[in-house]
Amino acid sequence: MEIRKIKNESTQVPDDTAIRHLSGTIYEIIGNENVTPKLKIQDGEEVTVYESELTHITTSITHRHEMVSALIRLRYTQDAEFAVINKGIANAQDEEYLQYRNYVNLCKEQSTIYYEGA
Repeated sequence: MEIRKIKNESTQVPDDTAIRHLSGTIYEIIGNENVTPKLKIQDGEEVTVYESELTHITTSITHRHEMVSALIRLRYTQDAEFAVINKGIANAQDEEYLQYRNYVNLCKEQSTIYYEGA
Protein backbone atom coordinates (compact mmCIF):
# COMPACT_ATOMS: atom_id res chain seq x y z
CA MET A 1 0.00 0.00 0.00
CA GLU A 2 1.44 3.35 -1.03
CA ILE A 3 0.16 6.31 1.00
CA ARG A 4 0.93 9.93 0.14
CA LYS A 5 -0.21 13.02 2.08
CA ILE A 6 -0.46 16.22 0.04
CA LYS A 7 -1.62 19.78 0.65
CA ASN A 8 -4.19 20.31 -2.10
CA GLU A 9 -5.66 23.44 -3.67
CA SER A 10 -8.56 23.35 -6.12
CA THR A 11 -11.11 25.71 -7.62
CA GLN A 12 -13.74 22.99 -7.15
CA VAL A 13 -14.96 21.60 -3.84
CA PRO A 14 -13.07 18.30 -3.43
CA ASP A 15 -14.93 15.08 -2.70
CA ASP A 16 -14.54 13.67 0.81
CA THR A 17 -13.67 10.27 -0.68
CA ALA A 18 -13.07 9.10 -4.23
CA ILE A 19 -12.36 5.48 -5.17
CA ARG A 20 -11.30 4.32 -8.61
CA HIS A 21 -10.74 0.76 -9.77
CA LEU A 22 -7.67 1.18 -12.00
CA SER A 23 -7.26 -2.39 -13.27
CA GLY A 24 -7.15 -5.92 -11.99
CA THR A 25 -6.75 -5.66 -8.23
CA ILE A 26 -5.32 -2.11 -8.20
CA TYR A 27 -7.38 0.69 -6.64
CA GLU A 28 -6.77 4.39 -6.15
CA ILE A 29 -8.36 5.86 -3.03
CA ILE A 30 -8.37 9.60 -2.36
CA GLY A 31 -9.62 11.38 0.73
CA ASN A 32 -9.83 15.09 1.51
CA GLU A 33 -10.00 16.45 5.05
CA ASN A 34 -10.07 19.93 6.54
CA VAL A 35 -11.44 21.56 3.38
CA THR A 36 -11.18 25.33 3.73
CA PRO A 37 -12.46 27.86 1.16
CA LYS A 38 -10.26 30.91 0.58
CA LEU A 39 -10.49 33.90 -1.74
CA LYS A 40 -7.48 34.27 -4.01
CA ILE A 41 -6.52 36.43 -6.99
CA GLN A 42 -5.81 34.34 -10.11
CA ASP A 43 -5.18 35.96 -13.48
CA GLY A 44 -6.45 39.28 -12.11
CA GLU A 45 -9.77 37.80 -10.89
CA GLU A 46 -10.91 36.96 -7.39
CA VAL A 47 -11.78 33.25 -7.17
CA THR A 48 -12.61 30.84 -4.38
CA VAL A 49 -10.07 28.07 -3.95
CA TYR A 50 -10.47 25.10 -1.64
CA GLU A 51 -7.48 24.00 0.37
CA SER A 52 -7.47 20.48 1.80
CA GLU A 53 -5.28 17.79 3.25
CA LEU A 54 -5.36 15.12 0.55
CA THR A 55 -4.46 11.49 1.20
CA HIS A 56 -3.73 9.41 -1.89
CA ILE A 57 -3.54 5.63 -1.61
CA THR A 58 -2.69 3.16 -4.34
CA THR A 59 -3.07 -0.46 -3.33
CA SER A 60 -3.92 -3.97 -4.44
CA ILE A 61 -7.24 -5.16 -3.04
CA THR A 62 -8.37 -8.76 -3.34
CA HIS A 63 -10.73 -8.98 -0.35
CA ARG A 64 -13.26 -6.69 1.30
CA HIS A 65 -11.22 -6.43 4.54
CA GLU A 66 -8.34 -4.97 2.50
CA MET A 67 -10.69 -2.26 1.20
CA VAL A 68 -11.82 -1.52 4.77
CA SER A 69 -8.17 -1.21 5.90
CA ALA A 70 -7.32 1.10 3.00
CA LEU A 71 -10.28 3.35 3.78
CA ILE A 72 -9.26 3.51 7.45
CA ARG A 73 -5.75 4.58 6.36
CA LEU A 74 -7.27 7.69 4.73
CA ARG A 75 -7.74 9.07 8.24
CA TYR A 76 -5.61 7.00 10.62
CA THR A 77 -2.03 5.78 10.41
CA GLN A 78 -1.49 2.35 11.94
CA ASP A 79 0.10 3.93 15.02
CA ALA A 80 -2.76 6.43 15.41
CA GLU A 81 -5.27 3.61 15.06
CA PHE A 82 -3.56 1.55 17.79
CA ALA A 83 -3.48 4.61 20.07
CA VAL A 84 -7.20 5.31 19.70
CA ILE A 85 -8.06 1.62 20.19
CA ASN A 86 -6.03 1.66 23.43
CA LYS A 87 -8.06 4.69 24.55
CA GLY A 88 -11.20 2.67 23.86
CA ILE A 89 -9.89 -0.26 25.88
CA ALA A 90 -9.30 2.09 28.82
CA ASN A 91 -12.63 3.89 28.37
CA ALA A 92 -15.25 2.57 25.94
CA GLN A 93 -17.00 5.97 26.04
CA ASP A 94 -13.91 8.00 25.05
CA GLU A 95 -15.05 10.57 22.45
CA GLU A 96 -12.08 10.00 20.12
CA TYR A 97 -12.61 6.23 20.29
CA LEU A 98 -16.33 6.60 19.52
CA GLN A 99 -15.49 8.79 16.50
CA TYR A 100 -13.03 6.14 15.34
CA ARG A 101 -15.65 3.36 15.68
CA ASN A 102 -18.18 5.41 13.70
CA TYR A 103 -15.57 5.96 10.98
CA VAL A 104 -14.74 2.22 10.86
CA ASN A 105 -18.44 1.42 10.44
CA LEU A 106 -18.64 3.95 7.58
CA CYS A 107 -15.58 2.33 5.97
CA LYS A 108 -17.27 -1.08 6.18
CA GLU A 109 -20.40 0.30 4.51
CA GLN A 110 -18.40 2.02 1.76
CA SER A 111 -16.34 -1.09 1.10
CA THR A 112 -19.45 -3.01 0.07
CA ILE A 113 -20.41 -0.20 -2.33
CA TYR A 114 -17.01 0.16 -3.99
CA TYR A 115 -15.34 -3.22 -3.77
CA GLU A 116 -16.66 -5.46 -6.48
CA GLY A 117 -15.71 -8.64 -4.64
CA ALA A 118 -17.67 -7.82 -1.47
